[in-house]
Amino acid sequence: MERHGIGMYFVNESEMLRAFVATVERYLPHGSRLLEVGYGPGTLGIYLSRYGYKVLCVDMDQDVIELGKHTNKRLGGAADFKVCDLFAIDRIFGPDNFDAVISCVTLEHFSDQDIVEAVRKQLIVANINIFAVHCSNVRPDVIPHLDGGERLLEPSYWKGLIRKAGGIVIDRFGYGFKYGRMGGWNWRIHTVVESVFFRKFARFAANTGFVVGRAER
Repeated sequence: MERHGIGMYFVNESEMLRAFVATVERYLPHGSRLLEVGYGPGTLGIYLSRYGYKVLCVDMDQDVIELGKHTNKRLGGAADFKVCDLFAIDRIFGPDNFDAVISCVTLEHFSDQDIVEAVRKQLIVANINIFAVHCSNVRPDVIPHLDGGERLLEPSYWKGLIRKAGGIVIDRFGYGFKYGRMGGWNWRIHTVVESVFFRKFARFAANTGFVVGRAER
């Protein structure tokens, strides 16, 4: 792996996403079929595809799709890419077409109504939804790039939205502790240590992740 440019970015992002990857591995064996929605630069999906997961990354922007394909090729990934309306996945793919839907710092850009709709449809195409969002634990003053319309909501608020979507939180994880309230107290948790405590201290993390299943009908 090149240690500069896109290679260095991938290495840094992959290191930060260790808690997310560990959570995926806890619930899904290698070889599982994953749908990543709103994948951005594609780091998560590409990383998981290199470890044997069958990943389809979807986004509504053709330019983002082309960037993902280019990055995937450069980094030796095995992910696939498709232009797709994130709110039409239930119609396009149908029920239980994937083992899980994943997303990273995507859903916090939407309104409550859209979040509920998105999660509901994700729980149609797969019975597990693993996602992470910037939560209210984050300190915007130390993350100046948070200018894309992120809504910093309490984890408990997210739990309510998930319930409205017909889901139930079955696990929670966190990462990016140094940017959260712990960071405000000058706690600097090394990434290796963070990987040990990413479940226990999820409520302190800048990025809070949820493992969501279908609620009993």
